Amino acid sequence: MTLPIILITFFSQTLEYVLGFGGTLVALVIGSYFYPVNDILYLLVPINILLNLSVIYRDREFIDYKLLLLQVIPWMILGFAISIMISASFEQKLQIALIGGTLVVSAVRAILSLVIIPSEGQAHHQSHYRQFIQKYLPVFYYMLGGFAQAAMGAGGPFVTFQMASKTKHHQVLRGTLACLWLIMNLAVLVGLLKNHNPGEIVSFYTFMAMLFVFPFAIIFGEKTAKLIPSKSIPLLIQVVLLMSGISLISNYFRT
Repeated sequence: MTLPIILITFFSQTLEYVLGFGGTLVALVIGSYFYPVNDILYLLVPINILLNLSVIYRDREFIDYKLLLLQVIPWMILGFAISIMISASFEQKLQIALIGGTLVVSAVRAILSLVIIPSEGQAHHQSHYRQFIQKYLPVFYYMLGGFAQAAMGAGGPFVTFQMASKTKHHQVLRGTLACLWLIMNLAVLVGLLKNHNPGEIVSFYTFMAMLFVFPFAIIFGEKTAKLIPSKSIPLLIQVVLLMSGISLISNYFRT
């Protein structure tokens, strides 16, 4: 039972280190086919917090605190609160499926915007629309990120691409996201300890096995990040999101 968790941990945390998000999301996408979501979170959130701390230490000089505190966190807190308020009315599995559907729609939209370059005439015609979208869409996604963070501990899909458009350097994005996820993961951990009892897979032995894999994921993630051109990161992020969204939806209808 421990081996699948170890493999999921290595792959998901490597992806987290490379993209600045995805550790918890990918682990939940894969792990939810085999284990209860809250049990996975019990194991992954503490590991993810350690990863956040390591990235913060390495990229501490690049963290954009102004972006984080003024533009991102307030809206994420609002989305987080909304998710908590409606949790009594909607089962967690349905919330996750809805998040998966939103992921698919937003990823397809983003991929089309990255791949298809509009003509000059079209760009001029859509200028007012684009200005409106650029101004208000990030706020909507930050709220969705807070909602998803409360529902399944994985708000990264809705936040990462928006923050990537506001940062020019990969290390700025990675360090700022790590700081954000440290705060949000601590909130998720408090909620788990308060509201959910751990299942059979949650044990000290399993956690230590995952902890052993953790530094190898960091090393492999660091080497992988150097091989990926910065300009390819946005498209790679959206492909991961699209696949994750489809998997979350299919998992809902599987049982």
